[in-house]
Amino acid sequence: MVLAILLTIYFAALSVLEFKSSVLNSFVLATITVIYLKGAIKRRDSYVLVASLIASCFSILMVLVYLAKGELSYSILGIATAPILYIKLREYV
Repeated sequence: MVLAILLTIYFAALSVLEFKSSVLNSFVLATITVIYLKGAIKRRDSYVLVASLIASCFSILMVLVYLAKGELSYSILGIATAPILYIKLREYV
């Protein structure tokens, strides 16, 4: 559950940094933060899996937005959860 706590802190920081440029992106990052926090409180890996899935999808979407518009966003840093998502999915399959 240390991983869930670290990712909660990571996405909370990203949410605060993103707030100046886009409130909606900040809201999505805050939602991911809350899911990780709930996983840390309940000590369930399924919350970490779901939050990693949402974070990976959202960061891929932000990469596509960056390619289309050229606007850099802190949301792209959510791609760091892709290895975690891969590991968790292998555990469930």
